[in-house]
Amino acid sequence: MKKLLWIDDNEALIDRATSLFEENNFYIFKATNTSRALSILREERLDGILLDVHLRGGESGLELLEVIHRLYPSKRIVIFTGYPDYGDHIVSEEQGATAYLAKISKSVPLDEKKQANFFSALHKLFPESEGNNESKEGNMSRTTVAGMTDYSHQSLDTILNDLGNWSTTLVKTIAHLENNKQKLIDNEYWKTTDDDFKWIFARAHMFYTTALTEINEIRDQMPLEVQPNHVTRLERIGKTSYEINMEWGDTWHNRMKPKQYGDPNFIILEDLYAKSRDMAVDLMDLSNVADRLKDYIGRKGKLGQNNLGASNINVNIGRDFSGNLIVGSDNEANN
Repeated sequence: MKKLLWIDDNEALIDRATSLFEENNFYIFKATNTSRALSILREERLDGILLDVHLRGGESGLELLEVIHRLYPSKRIVIFTGYPDYGDHIVSEEQGATAYLAKISKSVPLDEKKQANFFSALHKLFPESEGNNESKEGNMSRTTVAGMTDYSHQSLDTILNDLGNWSTTLVKTIAHLENNKQKLIDNEYWKTTDDDFKWIFARAHMFYTTALTEINEIRDQMPLEVQPNHVTRLERIGKTSYEINMEWGDTWHNRMKPKQYGDPNFIILEDLYAKSRDMAVDLMDLSNVADRLKDYIGRKGKLGQNNLGASNINVNIGRDFSGNLIVGSDNEANN
């Protein structure tokens, strides 16, 4: 999930739009003034910034643009305003803005086609920063938009490769979540953590552990033969991932109030939320993998083909040894 800092005096707009951004694979950090924005920039590795021209307390977004560009010259900044002005557009370009976007009706566009175009443009404007996306290991074939990878033409080898990389990402994510939770336990902060947060965290952690086991089992069995249960199990993982993603969003944005931004322990808690939800979003593509695997049901890989038509004969070799003899068309012996 790409991480954006949205700086805007309209906090209610950010809150309303955050879930829509997250559905399109953007995690939003919000700030309404200069000091909060600069604090987040120091603490977080971001893929980009959405910046309004008018900020809280009469502060100028264009002046902040100049400051951010001076401190972080490589950071991509998009001016995002409900009051487009040609003069502001020129100034923002001179001060280092990547692009200038007008809000539609002072809000995120609601029309589905406009939404798709809007978020497609944002993904192009904010390519993922190096090191931000731990889930894209091993040259995975997936897109950056949650659950939208087209697997309809992917080969079985490609799917096996992606399953292996999902497994690696799950191992790292589970370890990261457990380590950071332990930090909060040691600091006695976990005791005071919201119960709804603890519940969804526990559910997600258990799900990721189970998903890791299932993915590894399916990955081991597929080279022998693609089975119907592989499809149903991956479909279930994809569906549950979507549910956990939605539950995380509801818990974080609607149930947890107030939030202690700037507190060192709360920063760790926010990281638990972001990393756990990222993993859920990442696993949503398994539903698309399952659809493609339907085309391969019954197909045997090299391992399965090598042993096709063979039968096992248990044999005893002397007193202390036992083993299996494979008998088939490639052996001289036959039943």
